Amino acid sequence: MKRIITISILLIINIITVQSCKKGENDPLFSLRTRSNRLSGNWEVVKEEIKETITNNNVGDTSYVINSIYNGTYKATATQYSILDTTFTHHDTIYYKEEIKFTEDGKYFKSFKMSDNSNTIETEGNWIFLGKSEANNLKNKEALLLTTTKHLQTDGTTTNINNYTNTDGITYVINQLKNKELILTVDKTYRNDEGLNLSSISVKTTYEVK
Repeated sequence: MKRIITISILLIINIITVQSCKKGENDPLFSLRTRSNRLSGNWEVVKEEIKETITNNNVGDTSYVINSIYNGTYKATATQYSILDTTFTHHDTIYYKEEIKFTEDGKYFKSFKMSDNSNTIETEGNWIFLGKSEANNLKNKEALLLTTTKHLQTDGTTTNINNYTNTDGITYVINQLKNKELILTVDKTYRNDEGLNLSSISVKTTYEVK
């Protein structure tokens, strides 16, 4: 009887421990690798969904709704413009590759390269796991903060380099962190200084180990 009770207690402890290891919404229930260790390495974007809405009240009732889907090779974008009673949609497609590298010492290196080599962007900076936030309904280490320290852009002829200090950074919520797959999301709403323009953006990016 005592043995049965002991086994039951151990099972309950294991269940609680496993649940506490699960941070992101779609994280694995259990992993032998630490969260930092799973994040560290080279990742490439294989899928991305973006929706952005911009309302501009400076020039009347004007709004833009931008929907983009990237499949690992190209991004197809549909932009719907609404100006007063007129609505029209513009379609665009661009081909590129995007990768990011996280190191265990808190550095990141990101690259964006057009397929025709007409534009290359490289950024680097620092990353940290954010702590628990009841206000944002986030668990400990469920979100990442990336702050940029260097930004390079070149078209093959002209190169511009900017260095930054004390930037606010961007917060990414970790929807899923597996050994070979990472899903990050961003949801942000903001207004301009006059309070007339309202913008919202929602991004879901899927990475696979390179």
